[in-house]
Amino acid sequence: MLRILDRYVLREVFPSVILGIGVFTFVILLNEILRFAQRIVSQSASLADTLSILLHLLPSVLCLTIPMGFLLGVLIALGRLAADSEIIAMRASGVSLYRLLIPILVAATIAWGASSYLIIKVLPDSNQHVRQLFFKILTSQAGTEVRPRVFYDRLFPNLMFLVLDTPTGVGYWENVILADLSEPQSPRVTFASQGQLLIDAEARTATFYLKDAELHQVSHRKPAEYQRQVSKEIFLPLPTHTFFPPEDINVPRGARELSLSQLRQSYAETKLPIYLTEIHKKFSIPFACFVFGVLGLALGISNRRDGRSWGFIVSLAVIFTYYIIIDVGENMAVTGRLSPFLGMWTPNILLGGMAIALLIRAARESQGAGFFGIDRLWPSLAVKLHALRKRRASTPDRTIVVVRVPRISLRFPNTLDRYIGREFARFFLLILVALVSVYILGLLIDVIADAFEHNIKGTLVLQYLAFAQPQILFHMLPLATLMATLVCFAILTKTSEITAAKAGGISLYRISVPVILIGIMVSAGCFALQEYWLPYANRRAAELRDEIKNRPVQTHNVLNRQWMMGEGQELYNYAYYDSNLQKFSGLAVYKFQTDPFTITERLYTQEAQWASEQGAWIFSRGWRRNFVEGGKHESFETLLIHDMEPPSYFVKEVKRSDQMTYMELTRYVDDLQQAGYDVVPLRVAQHAKFSFPLAAMVMALIAIPFSFSPGKKGALYGIGIAIAIGLAYYVTTRVFAFMGEMAFLPPVLAAWAPNVLFSIAALYGLFNVRT
Repeated sequence: MLRILDRYVLREVFPSVILGIGVFTFVILLNEILRFAQRIVSQSASLADTLSILLHLLPSVLCLTIPMGFLLGVLIALGRLAADSEIIAMRASGVSLYRLLIPILVAATIAWGASSYLIIKVLPDSNQHVRQLFFKILTSQAGTEVRPRVFYDRLFPNLMFLVLDTPTGVGYWENVILADLSEPQSPRVTFASQGQLLIDAEARTATFYLKDAELHQVSHRKPAEYQRQVSKEIFLPLPTHTFFPPEDINVPRGARELSLSQLRQSYAETKLPIYLTEIHKKFSIPFACFVFGVLGLALGISNRRDGRSWGFIVSLAVIFTYYIIIDVGENMAVTGRLSPFLGMWTPNILLGGMAIALLIRAARESQGAGFFGIDRLWPSLAVKLHALRKRRASTPDRTIVVVRVPRISLRFPNTLDRYIGREFARFFLLILVALVSVYILGLLIDVIADAFEHNIKGTLVLQYLAFAQPQILFHMLPLATLMATLVCFAILTKTSEITAAKAGGISLYRISVPVILIGIMVSAGCFALQEYWLPYANRRAAELRDEIKNRPVQTHNVLNRQWMMGEGQELYNYAYYDSNLQKFSGLAVYKFQTDPFTITERLYTQEAQWASEQGAWIFSRGWRRNFVEGGKHESFETLLIHDMEPPSYFVKEVKRSDQMTYMELTRYVDDLQQAGYDVVPLRVAQHAKFSFPLAAMVMALIAIPFSFSPGKKGALYGIGIAIAIGLAYYVTTRVFAFMGEMAFLPPVLAAWAPNVLFSIAALYGLFNVRT
């Protein structure tokens, strides 16, 4: 039966634990969202599938964050009790520190039960569901939106189509090019004035409908036997599995997708260490709740006034130590260099032994001595420093020159502004360090297995983490601004300092000015970071990540595409292009006109070599057919072509939007769009170059009304509200970006809508707050 003391401690611990789990889950889940977003969008996944993937990723994140949040919650709760001298009062009443183990272990048992249930029962099926969804997305492209002047050569096997115009409200496309490449030496190319994709969901059929079509087919080996067919209508059946994937997808389960009984059976049959490692992992990670509970009790009872800050710092250090050891141990166990038991239980053994030793040491400390006597060290140092100053001051025959500087009184920033700014900066830096640390932990867990597998040096991993820092800061600065604003004003409200300022005739609007200005400065810093540091840092981080994961660095030939639009009315198709030699193999050139939509000239050459001194291409062993002159055919051994784009036009360097400045991205998008690439996602990213840096200012604005809500709720309330607002903002940003990338919204609206919506909500809250 729990006593009053036990229930009191549990009431202190549980809100802090829930807060800690929420913070860590949000940051790690945000990392997962950013990791998977590009893969999901590039495969044109539906919004329902995207949300389902995120929902089923949650158990894998919670398995990690429940022990992490439990440690943070215990440290924060006990730090608050110690800071308010309640631990001293308990000791004075004869309550032993060991007595506090009872409520801590009760809470640890609840956390252990929740974590065990997730990792043993829920996690295998959730991981399998995510794998099946990714397989479904990879095998289905039914949701692809057809955009003008974009090549679609991956939707259907051996089929490419290009639409030059998609008029709104008519239900069909104009000027459609369709190429059937099932016979590479004799391609069938169709030019049609109108086209439409007909899908019958009930009959599970899909058909290409082309109107006023002109079909061209010729064998490259027999160019004289040219076939040209004009048709009023063409109906081309399409593979049904592209639009209607199998409903029952059976993806083989990996070790992390197996249940406990399946793992035992697999290990009994194969004796592979990976299965035994997973078995130990399912028990060792939940058991960390007990280890963290004892460790949190030993570390959290220090009589510090900054109990919550101390809790954040210590919890991050312990969490980093624990998860690095367990991740290294897991990889060594899987590769057979360490027994699975030691690989997964070593951090529990080490930290558990340290926790017991620290608890015994702390219980022996006298009241007020503090942990390891640290609290006695500062007064001793202060006395010695004071004595040293007195000896120096008493030194005879010294001439002391006193310079009086006129005191300058600033109207802005005044004393109150500087005080609020200092408090905000203190919380801002503390929260930023916490968020960045958790994010780095997620990155480290992602790459450490590959580092072991490919024998990568630790210095290379550290370099990768160092170059990833600017991007992490870029994502975390708005969230840190939001949390710091809420926590700062919530604490000032709880300590009645806001009430005192209002009693002195200072409105809440005036009190908020320094925080709003800091938010604007953070936004400016985000923009500067994005333009001057992020491009190089992200490129270098991507190179190091590819090296750690032992995969080739992608540099040129976007999507390995073999179709390109020219700067005029030309269409290029080639078998291979060597950018170093500036040489084409199997190049076909289609010149066309749009009114009426038809081919005017067609060229084919076995080789095309760039002649820089002549500024032209030399076509070798080919033929040309001019349809303006009635289909006149001409063969040639060599032909000089001047009206074709230079080699640089055909080499498109692969770049991510976060690896370019705004101007570089603008030029890159224009270049790709001219060549016929899908640039809608890049257009969204282009507008986000201005919209996302303003997120810090928006977060500061929207946090202020919540900070001044009635009641003295303190820092926990502020952080809890910050998590909710931050999650809402990032989800809204990702949803609108998804809609923009899928062409459901204009790119400018997709990039700016979240800021506009949250700014309107912030202004509404500000105008309705009681000042």
